[in-house]
Amino acid sequence: MKMNSTKKQYKHSLDLLYLGEWSANSSKEGEDVNKEYDDFVQYVYSFAKDFSYNDIITYETKFDAYYPTLAYEKVCKHT
Repeated sequence: MKMNSTKKQYKHSLDLLYLGEWSANSSKEGEDVNKEYDDFVQYVYSFAKDFSYNDIITYETKFDAYYPTLAYEKVCKHT
């Protein structure tokens, strides 16, 4: 899959993806977390730097994963 979208479209995708994944998994732990959703989120987040959104999606080498910044999470949860 390629991410053929404008910067604005990608940002909308991030917003919807963050909120959807949060709704699906926030109350789950461990094996109950939907791994397929998490894998897809990681895939889409991996393009953040390409779209100059590495200020809201960061890569943590310690965990080998992408995460939204706390500032972005606050904005998303209050929109």
